[in-house]
This record gives sequence, C-alpha cells and structure tokens, in this order.
Amino acid sequence: MTVDDTRTDNQSKLYPKLKGFSIAQLNITSLTKHIDELRILITEMNFDILCINETRIDKTIKNSEIGLQGYDLTRRDRNRRGGGVAIYIRNTIPYVERSTIIPENVEAVCIEVRKPNAKPILISTWYRPPNSNSEFLDSFEIFLQNIDTENKEIIITGDFNIDLMPSETENSKAKRLKELLNTYQLSQLIKKPTRTTESTKTLLDLIICKTDDPKTATTDVVELGISDHNLVYTCRKVGICKQKPKIIETRQYHKLNNAKFQNDLKQALLHINEHSDPNTALQEWNRIFLLIADINAPTRLRKVRSDRQPWMTDEIKKLSFHRDYLKKKAVILSSSAFHSSYKKCKNKVTKLISNAKTHYFRTNLENSKNCKENWIHINKLLNHKTVKTQTINNIKFGDQNITGDINIANTINNYFVEIGPKLASVISPTDIDPIQPIQPCRSEFNLRTITTTELIQTIGKTNLNKAPGLDKIPIKLIKLAGDAIHDSLLHIFNLVLGTGIFPDDLKLAKIIPIHKEGDKAECGNYRPISVIPTVAKILEKIIYDQLSSYINDNDIICKQQFGFRPNHSTETALLKCTDQWLRNMDKGMANGVLFLDLKKAFDTVDHSILLQKLYQYGIKGTPLKLLASYLNNRKQVCVINNNKSGQETVQCGVPQGSNLGPLLFSLYINDLPMCLEYTQASMFADDTNLSCTGRTPAEIEHKLNADLSNVND
Repeated sequence: MTVDDTRTDNQSKLYPKLKGFSIAQLNITSLTKHIDELRILITEMNFDILCINETRIDKTIKNSEIGLQGYDLTRRDRNRRGGGVAIYIRNTIPYVERSTIIPENVEAVCIEVRKPNAKPILISTWYRPPNSNSEFLDSFEIFLQNIDTENKEIIITGDFNIDLMPSETENSKAKRLKELLNTYQLSQLIKKPTRTTESTKTLLDLIICKTDDPKTATTDVVELGISDHNLVYTCRKVGICKQKPKIIETRQYHKLNNAKFQNDLKQALLHINEHSDPNTALQEWNRIFLLIADINAPTRLRKVRSDRQPWMTDEIKKLSFHRDYLKKKAVILSSSAFHSSYKKCKNKVTKLISNAKTHYFRTNLENSKNCKENWIHINKLLNHKTVKTQTINNIKFGDQNITGDINIANTINNYFVEIGPKLASVISPTDIDPIQPIQPCRSEFNLRTITTTELIQTIGKTNLNKAPGLDKIPIKLIKLAGDAIHDSLLHIFNLVLGTGIFPDDLKLAKIIPIHKEGDKAECGNYRPISVIPTVAKILEKIIYDQLSSYINDNDIICKQQFGFRPNHSTETALLKCTDQWLRNMDKGMANGVLFLDLKKAFDTVDHSILLQKLYQYGIKGTPLKLLASYLNNRKQVCVINNNKSGQETVQCGVPQGSNLGPLLFSLYINDLPMCLEYTQASMFADDTNLSCTGRTPAEIEHKLNADLSNVND
C-alpha cells in the first residue's frame, strides 16, 4: 500500500466535538519534549480537565515552562527518566487539591472540583510503572476506601499498565483490578485499545467512574501522533463555567485621518491656556481629547484570540494534523505503510518545531540591543510571563463566598486598600524620632518649568506597549496627536509644577489583580497591578527626571541602595555582596547573611514620615506641596473581566506601577543603614539583606540579631 505523504486531513474530522464537562487522559512520554505539540492540540480539543501521565519532569522544571494558556496545573514528579503525573484544570473551574487522600508511595494526584449547589467531583490520575509489584493495587485500594466514604462523584484516569482487553488468559493484575472496581461499584469506560503498535493492541489507559453513572454522555479514544499512547476522554452532562472570551476595547485607527484629527484638536484646545487651575484645565482637556478621538478613531469591542507561540507557523500546525491522520489510518487499517509514514511525519514535526524555535529565538537574541531585551526573549522561551490573564470565579470574605464580577472586584479592591493601614496599625509605637538620623541637606530642590522640547522628548520615550488607565487615552493616540496638543499639555504641566497641585484625575488608578500562588479564593494570594492614566505617566516622568537629577547631584541616596540609580542594578548588588563575602572567606572568617522580606513595603509607607524625610533632603516649599498633593487622596478601581468596582481611597503607601513611587520609597528607607551597628546592608528597593562576618556561629548570630532588633525599632 502506498501513502500520499502530502495529504492533510480536515482536523474537524480528526478531533471530536466536545459537549459538556470534558475530561481527558494521555500518556505523553515526556511533557517537556512534547509541550509545544500539546499546546497545538489544546487549541483544537479544549478539554476542561487534562490528565497527563509519564511527565518525566522534576522540581527544576517550573510550572510556567509546561503551562497551557487558560489552565492551572497540579503535578507529582518522579524524575526526568520516567514516571510522574499532572492535571491541567481550566482556570474557570473552582477546585482544591486533595493530596492527603493519595498514598505516599504512588504516582498520583487528586483534585476536588467544587460547584455551587452541586455534588463535588473527585478527579484523580494515576500512573503504574510497568512490572510494578502488587503494592500498587494495595495503595489503589486504600485510595478507593478513602473516597468511598465521601459521597462524591468520582472520575479516575491513568495509565495502569494493566491490559484490560478481553482475552482468554486474563492475568492476575487485571483480574484483581476488576475485582476492586466491582467491590466499590465502579466501571471502566474505555473499551478500545489505547496503545497500538504494528504487532500489538493493548488497553492500558483507563477512565473509571461510578457504575451506571447517569451523567456520562460520551467516552472515546482519539489516535494522536504525540505519543505511542492514544488519548482517552469522557464528556459528562454537567454544567461547568466555560472560559469567557477576553474582550478588549480598541481604537479603529484605520479610520483615522491624522491631519483632520490634529486640526480638530488644535482648534478645540485653544482655550485651555485660559485656565489657571490644574484640575479644571485637565478635566476640560480630557473631555475634549476623548470627544475628538471618538469622532476620528471610534472605539469598538474586540474578542482577543488565545496567544499563539511567536514561532508557530501554519506549516507546523498542518503537519501536526497530518501526523495524527496518518496514525489514525495506521490503527484503523493495521497498515505497516501508514505506520511507517506516521513515524516519518512525527519525526518531521519534531524537527520542524525545534528548527522554528531555534531560528526565532536565535534571531531575536542576536538582534537584542540590551540585557533587558535579552531577558524578554529568554522569558518567552521559558514561557515565563509577568502578567497572566486572570479568571476569578469566587472570593472568600469571612464566612461568605462572593461571586459575580462586580462583587468580586469590590471585595478585592477593599482588601487592597485596607491591607496597608492594617499592617501599619500593628507596628509597635516607638519613641525614636524617625527623622533624627537624617542630616539636613544643604541644597534645596526647585521645580522648573519645562519646555516644548522636553515635553516632546518625554512623550517620544513613552513605551507604546503601555496600557491606558481609566482615562482610556492610549499613548499611541497621544503620539499621533503631535504638536496639536503640545501647547495645551505644556500649559497644564507647568501649572502643576508652579502651583504644587497634582490633578485628581491623574491620581485614579486601575487595579488588575494577578494571582501569585495558593487558593484562588483568598484575596491575600493576589497582587495588584496598578495602571495609571497615560497623561499621568508623562507628567510623572517629567517630575521624576528633575527630582532624580537633584538626588544624584547631591549624592542623597545611600551607597547601599542599588535600585533606581544610574549604573546600578541587581547584578552590581550581587557582585558587591559576593566580592565582600569571598574577601572575608580568604581571611578565614565566616559570613552571616540575613534576608529581610518587608511585607507590603510599598503599601505601608506613612505619608507624614515620608514628607518629613523629604524636607530633610531639601525638598521644601512648592515641590514638597506637589508631592504631598501627589500622595493625598489617591483612589483606585479594581477591574475584573471589564467590570469595575467602586472607587476606594488609598490611605497610605506609595503607588506602584508609577515612575515616582519607587523613587519615593527609596528615600523613605534611605536611612535604614544608619541604624546598623554590626552588619552591612545591600538594598534593591524593598529587597534587603544584612551581612556580617565573624569567627564563630555564636558571634555571627549575636550580630545579626542585634541589628535585626535595631531595624525593628
């Protein structure tokens, strides 16, 4: 039989249409090796739960490196040579891990899917290595005993390496497994072979649920070319939260006549220079700018597709579908010709993916202009992302379970604005004057009015990729406006610098909660990403440049601070520390290092103390009034799925996601090294370590504890 290797079958015929709550199982024989192929597959078969066996990973592999967009991941590793299990859970599905009901000596994980007003579902995946002894089934029986008492729905998947194909000579392991299932009134749903070679057909990959479960709708086997095992799946008649499409508001720039846009703005903004109050001037400017922008480049809502790997090509996708088609034909026809073609195509897909990734990342790394760009590409390669799309289904507030986007947004927003004052309130009062260690600066900082050239340069340097705040004014539109807005913006900014009044509209931040780790229903497991208005970014950069120049000229920032200073970075901080530690070791001394984690450091800054410290550093008069105005009466709104919370006032702290916030924080903790007697500090913003040297552990312990007490006071 001859095979046409150029044929690509329609993927809609290759992969089933999933209806209901779908759970799949696949032995992938190395997750890291096949993760890219798995990402292609998941775009075609969007399972709610995907169980993976033989992950062949260890703890050195981060979740982000094997992540699937839109899914959470729980796993149990063995090593890179074999074994290991994992479960991908769609991030709209509320669940908890149930590791305590899994015996310690097996490769298995278990989760409990929890739905409001419905019976929970226990989902577990197991891997039994070939030639395992009877202890595996003993552990499996213990697990069945544990879950039998819970009165919950049960779905167990896994590669048990026990052939359950009907045969005249049933082995003892298959016989015992069937007896266990009968004892606990469970049924194995898969009836077709799940691993097929040119000479054998075996049923090793199983899906187990309660006998006569009325909610089971569809169960089948899908021939995939990713692995020598086939994928098995079941769909259940259960309502489950599906992934909501991401909707964003965009400008229709293709409709923009730039000359008309600039002319309209120039005429409409002429009267802005008549205003003498920064607040009213900015309010009028925002109103006019948005009105003309909406006429010339109207907004529209657009559904955002899933992120595609930048190196992924249509050729790779088509060849992946063809590989699966060839395997399906090889299985159905028991054809050695199709099997041979399948193997060739599989190798070709693997090589094509490797070459495409290598070419993409090598080209980008070679063309990188600096270290920052290098790390951007390295993080893409490792699938590390600083911000991920979040789906929050519910949040705990005391004994209440909060649902609904607006209710969740309000709850999280309240938590974020209250956490700083709550932490600050538990700090023990002290008689020590926080200003006393600071020597008054002989120089005095003065704000100067800016020129059109400075404004143009600042706008030009602002990153086009920065998201707009609640003002809905993107930096792209500011740049397209050109000189039509320069005079009006220059007038507003110089009003701010001259009056010391920071406009209220620029102090309203959009907060996006990003999950860090742990239970997604706990507010404390989220960190806020603060997005300020575009005009605020430009104005803050102007103020930052003037203030930073004064600080550097007067050598105000302590030498132990490596953040937000020219020619300083995490690398220079690390080099200084390691150099000092090695010098101490060369002298026969031991090193002691204490790493300080300042909890919610930016959120607990006391405005009154900060302003007093700024005064000591020579920031007085109008500049101090401006920074006080900048800190006072700041508000924020939390956004969940485009639904906004109410506004909440921020009582303390300095704003993150801004230009000025980190610089003000550095000045706030600038005197920390002055309280140390025995140790040397090394700081990068709020990350601090104290190191000392000594001849004995007792000496080092005494020095570290003494200075820890000094810092605490």
